[in-house]
Amino acid sequence: MHLTGQQSRLHIQRDKIMKIMMLSVAVGFTVAMAGCASKPQINNSSRYAMAPNYYTVRSGDTLSGIAMRYGLDYLSIAEMNGIAPPYRIYVNQSLRLKKSSSPRTVSTQVMAQPEPIKRQTIALPTTTAPTTTT
Repeated sequence: MHLTGQQSRLHIQRDKIMKIMMLSVAVGFTVAMAGCASKPQINNSSRYAMAPNYYTVRSGDTLSGIAMRYGLDYLSIAEMNGIAPPYRIYVNQSLRLKKSSSPRTVSTQVMAQPEPIKRQTIALPTTTAPTTTT
């Protein structure tokens, strides 16, 4: 089939329009998918679980993961528990998550010093060997 000049120009314009439409659809689809890919960040403190005073480390836990779960700072938890870099924690380790609101009072009992032991010298009775007579 042979196209005339005018038909040929119309055919080329139709092809350009189709390519532009396809490109527009592709761009629109890409933008729509990119918008759906990310989760919106909600800065809402109510999404954190209420932190207990102490937490027992379970298998797979990390210091930062525990901190994130309760809305805390992992460096604060490390400092309260005397954990130095590289911040290793161990299964069944008990971690303090909250600073005590009131200072802990530690009662100590003063024990009286016992009297020194007095040494006494006791004189033992002297015995004499029996004498024999012949």
